[in-house]
Amino acid sequence: MLGANPMLWVMYASALSITGPLTNVEEKLQGAEAALQNLEPDAKSRNLIVNLSARGGLGQIQEAETELHVAVETYRDVLNLVGNSSQAVAGEAHLGLARIHYHR
Repeated sequence: MLGANPMLWVMYASALSITGPLTNVEEKLQGAEAALQNLEPDAKSRNLIVNLSARGGLGQIQEAETELHVAVETYRDVLNLVGNSSQAVAGEAHLGLARIHYHR
């Protein structure tokens, strides 16, 4: 059902993050990234925010599972990729980094 639609993968992962184990969420976010790889270049540029959101979600999972060094790298990757395209996604990455640094 999710097929090649990355937004469906991300929405499903978001729902699972509320109701289910985090390991299932990571699998769905990886599915979103895989679906993005198969899109045409124009479609890829339109779905950049989906990709960045999936990576941000992956950072949150890594953070929740106390894989803090990996989560920091994931959040930094999001910030490097986001540029000026989405303040919301950048804000989530900054908040993730702030949480990690606060707890260190």
